[in-house]
Amino acid sequence: MDYTKRTKRRLRTGIFLLMLFCAMNIFTFTSGAATKKIQLNKTKVSTTVDRVVQLRLKNANGTVTWKSSDRSVATVSKSGKVLALSKGTCKISAKYKGKTYRCTVKVYKATKSYLPSELRKQFTVSKNQDKVILAGSSSIEFWKSASSALSPYEVMNMGVAGTTVSDWEKLYSSLIVRYNPKAIVLYVGSNDIGNGCDGLSGYQTAKQTQKLIRKLQKKLPDTQIYYVSICPTLRRCNAWDDIESCNRRMEAYCAGKKNLHYIDLESYYWQGDRLRPSLYADDDLHPSTKAYQIWGKVIKSALRKGKTTKSK
Repeated sequence: MDYTKRTKRRLRTGIFLLMLFCAMNIFTFTSGAATKKIQLNKTKVSTTVDRVVQLRLKNANGTVTWKSSDRSVATVSKSGKVLALSKGTCKISAKYKGKTYRCTVKVYKATKSYLPSELRKQFTVSKNQDKVILAGSSSIEFWKSASSALSPYEVMNMGVAGTTVSDWEKLYSSLIVRYNPKAIVLYVGSNDIGNGCDGLSGYQTAKQTQKLIRKLQKKLPDTQIYYVSICPTLRRCNAWDDIESCNRRMEAYCAGKKNLHYIDLESYYWQGDRLRPSLYADDDLHPSTKAYQIWGKVIKSALRKGKTTKSK
């Protein structure tokens, strides 16, 4: 009888201790969850005009209200996407449950005003001849995986965000010709056509691009030049017809010419009569990681074949 009582007491004590242990763990877990720190993923941002930065309020489960202290410098969307508009500094605030979190955004002038000189310092002539030069605007500059994507070809990324064809008529000598490349991958014209009321037509952009190519061929007669078609964007839908016009003119211009090739990327962006959203970054303007994978595959194939890729 005593043995049975002792056994029951031990059993009750064991159950009590087990329940106590479980309760303590539940308390610790819920307390830890409740004290997760609410904070912005960035408190300071340095960027340049026309770039997008994604801000997020970590561990916030409810509605976050975003606001810019100076919308002429940078705007912010309801989801925390910051678009840099002009040189200056502003604060982006995120209000959540009565508390405000702030990020200081500093916007610098367009990269084309300072990047060319930085590129000339980075790539010395003696070490960087007989390579593949990528030249063009932001879609080239932002292609950070280009070297691995185009391996084993040795590439020099000379992309400068914001540049137009006329800018490259001033830059081609110092950023391309002086390095005597074996091949040039040229992506220009998107900023000419997409430049609002001051933009050029597809016809005008094609004519200027052909003029630039002739200058390159005169200086580098043995260099292979690969002209990459302009890719349409979700943000500049008003430019689609002119982009198509320019691309068709450039395709015809490149056909049959020595050391000059046309690379079609435009057609990969369309799915029926609609653009593929997955091929765009958060700003609906520049290529996404998935798009750059296509760029790498198509351009590498063209370099390997040494011939024009036709539209699909």
